[in-house]
Amino acid sequence: MNNNNSSNNNEDLNPYGDLEDHRSQHSTYSYEDASNDGDADEESRGLIKPSDSGESDLAMAVVDILSCCDSRTNTTQAKLLRDMEARYQNKGNLILDEKQQREIFADEIEQLARKKKNKSVSSRILETFKPKPKLLREFGSSSSTTKNTYSVRSSRGITGEMPVRKEAAHEQHKSGARKLWWVAGGGLLLLVFVVVVVIVVVVTSNKTNKSNFFVPSSGGNHIPKGYNGIAPMTTECFAVNRQEHPHVLSQCACNGIIAGISEPAEQKYRSLLNAFGAEYLHANETMSSCSSRNQALVWLAEDPGSVLNEQLVQRHALVLFFVKLHGLYWTLEEGLQEWLTPNHECTWYGVSCNSNNQVVAVELWNLNLDGSIPKEIMSLTHLQTLSLPENRIQGRLPTDAFVMMPKLTDLTLFMNSMSGSIDGSIFDHVTKLRTLNLDSNDLTGTLPSDIGKLSALEELKLARNNLKGSIPTEIGNANLLQKIELEENNLDGTLPSEMGKLNLLKSLNLSWNNFHGTIPWEFQSFRKLVDLFLKSNNFSGRLPEIIKAFDKLENLVVSLNSFTGELPSGMEHMVSLTTVHLDENQFNGTVPSALGACSMLRDINLEYNDFHGAIPSELGELRWLVSLSLEGNGFQGTMPTEVCGLRGDIGTLSTLTASCTAVADSGREKAEVFAKPDELICTVPECCTACKRKG
Repeated sequence: MNNNNSSNNNEDLNPYGDLEDHRSQHSTYSYEDASNDGDADEESRGLIKPSDSGESDLAMAVVDILSCCDSRTNTTQAKLLRDMEARYQNKGNLILDEKQQREIFADEIEQLARKKKNKSVSSRILETFKPKPKLLREFGSSSSTTKNTYSVRSSRGITGEMPVRKEAAHEQHKSGARKLWWVAGGGLLLLVFVVVVVIVVVVTSNKTNKSNFFVPSSGGNHIPKGYNGIAPMTTECFAVNRQEHPHVLSQCACNGIIAGISEPAEQKYRSLLNAFGAEYLHANETMSSCSSRNQALVWLAEDPGSVLNEQLVQRHALVLFFVKLHGLYWTLEEGLQEWLTPNHECTWYGVSCNSNNQVVAVELWNLNLDGSIPKEIMSLTHLQTLSLPENRIQGRLPTDAFVMMPKLTDLTLFMNSMSGSIDGSIFDHVTKLRTLNLDSNDLTGTLPSDIGKLSALEELKLARNNLKGSIPTEIGNANLLQKIELEENNLDGTLPSEMGKLNLLKSLNLSWNNFHGTIPWEFQSFRKLVDLFLKSNNFSGRLPEIIKAFDKLENLVVSLNSFTGELPSGMEHMVSLTTVHLDENQFNGTVPSALGACSMLRDINLEYNDFHGAIPSELGELRWLVSLSLEGNGFQGTMPTEVCGLRGDIGTLSTLTASCTAVADSGREKAEVFAKPDELICTVPECCTACKRKG
């Protein structure tokens, strides 16, 4: 292969001519006859170990091409390589070694690839660096009579067949790509998950103030929810502590101390403290204290809307009211004007003012106010309405708070947790009070006689407490009273006759107490009475004849007492009656037919008394009657057809019960013969809805 004769004789097998001879001398790789592969070692096959272990992959690829190209498969590439080598030699340059030869070819190919924008021959040569298993498997696919193979020894000493080395590299490349895709995909999924979680948290925290951990405050800072009892979230306190001058309530909620305020606010704080007086704070308190008073003062110092003038007093009272009643937990609905903003206090939710911007009403219903009413609200000297029902207000009524409220007309605190007794001295200062509503608390003690000082009082509501003792006679002096509700207490004694002075009374509810005695004759003055509830007491005696004078009475409920005697005559004048409950007493006699004239009656309960005789047919005139309960008495005879008719199309009667013998229509006459003397005869279910045996 190294002499000219061999080259000429084998021209068909080696179309590269003397270039092939030159490659045999200078290339790192050389061809040998396949018949020598089995016996010769690496050196006898002409493999030359590269001299430099730092050769590039591109140079290796060029040499691989020099070793693999023949006249049929890569004619263009082979011609290009011959021209490149010849051009370099014609310039008189000397190729010193194989490494230099590889570098020359690599530079030439890269220059050609950069010159052509379209896919050129040189760029296709570069692409041969990519693994092509099918091409690498067969290099001897030409018509040559001698099959050529070659082996490669890289500078790193790896020996093997070239196709195997390229296939392994290809598989390694694919494996690395797959790993890269898995890592990239996993990272992308994690990023998406984090973004979704952040969005959900942000959206959820801003839906409603009820679940908000932040409340707007002055100066643009925010207050973390979690104050006075519940620790705030760590992330919120972290955000608060990063602020230069956190809100005072934020500092106390997170750190239990006011670490510092701005220099202008500190100067304003000293001026305010001087204005309020040194005794405003306790002796050992400093500006860092988280007492309610100091928090209010520091907030005023930081608040740009607080100006040292006469109206600052009422602003201070409302701020202290917010702090002491745990305003951070108030369940204000979204969109409502918040408290503790730089805006005028008259714009805060539930606060109303007159034309002079003086607070006249504070009305906060069912907003989770929690704590004791601060006595400092006495500064609201123009206050007319204090309405805080359905909250969690605790403690006693602060007597001092009402000393300077001569204009107060409405004190409504029902459904809270207030305790202790009612200090009668309060009524010395709120003489214009028209409504006193302390229902559903835990008040104890007696009803103070000072109640008589409330000459303007119209509604007295102290139901569902733990009051005891009797109703004071002085109550008669509150002669403008229209409604008295004292049910569900432990009150006892007799009803004072002085109550007869309350001739404007419309509703009297004394149910579920321990009152006894009779209904005073003086009650005849209750000409405007609409509701009379005396259920579950120990009243006795007869219902007085005066009751027939209650021509506006709608509800007469005296169940579960010990009333006796017959029902008073003249009940036909009580034309407004809708409910008559006389059950579980000791009434006797017959049911007056005059009840049939009370055309508005809807509910009659006469159960478990000693009534007897026949059921008056006049009850069949009560077209609006819904319920008629007669069991537990001694009624006789047959249920009047007029009453049974109310169960049909002409009436609304849905419940009709009695102590009776139940029969079908066909057996009615026979039943009349065998009926017990103290039982009615009634068809079921056409007339009576149920027959209950007496006893």
